[in-house]
Amino acid sequence: MIKLLNIDYQKFDNTIDCIDLLYLDPPYNTKDKNWRDGNGDSYERFLRSLFEKFNNFSTMWLFNEWQNFGTIQSLCNTYNYHIVMPIIWSRSSPGKSSNRYKMNYEIMFWIVKDKNNYKFNKQFYKLTGKKVLPYKKPDGSPMGWTINQNGEREKLAEIGSVWTDTRPFWSMPENTSHACQKPQSLIDRIIKTTTDEGDLIIDPFAGTFSCGRAAKMLHRDYVGIEINKDFYEEGIKFVESGLGKKSIRNDHYKSVKKHKDQIRLREVG
Repeated sequence: MIKLLNIDYQKFDNTIDCIDLLYLDPPYNTKDKNWRDGNGDSYERFLRSLFEKFNNFSTMWLFNEWQNFGTIQSLCNTYNYHIVMPIIWSRSSPGKSSNRYKMNYEIMFWIVKDKNNYKFNKQFYKLTGKKVLPYKKPDGSPMGWTINQNGEREKLAEIGSVWTDTRPFWSMPENTSHACQKPQSLIDRIIKTTTDEGDLIIDPFAGTFSCGRAAKMLHRDYVGIEINKDFYEEGIKFVESGLGKKSIRNDHYKSVKKHKDQIRLREVG
């Protein structure tokens, strides 16, 4: 079941018994003046509204920035949620920085309801060649690695908490018009490690439904919510075809292009 909705997340009727995976990739530009008022920063209230509305989840993945770490930790304590760990997503960063190091990562918070009972399907990746250190046992045999058919050292390594192999690039085949689109490899890893086939994924800030595309390909149920009509319409084509804008040529993408820089917090209010 793949369901795509063109509504504000606040209008979603959440009568679901259990959300296996709550995939939260909300706007997090906290410097936007539209999200500040005389009572202080309203971003905490925004996150609180999400935690309250979608509190029937088992596992949550929340994309955000390091400035909100304290707020997220405080909210998790309030609602008795458990942060399994933050994941550092290493990505390319445009532009330059004159007075600090260049920011080239984002943070994903892996959060669960029950810290003693949650899904984790361990994933591995293959290392070859010089990346495999030639440790040996006392008898001289390889320690944790083998020689492949090409004569290179090879081993399977567990995926760690810093992800450097899922970087986005603007020529990736699944690229759409959404400026904050996450790469398919990143979403696939999240889905594979923390859900099983047939599980339900809810995505309240779906954009062009990259998560929906992955859910469809990985045989998960999915409900995606997107307030922007142009992104919604592009996302329908994206999910149905599995192709990005570089592979589907029609006039629709010309109308969507103007929205590329309009991902602002005010759109979800």
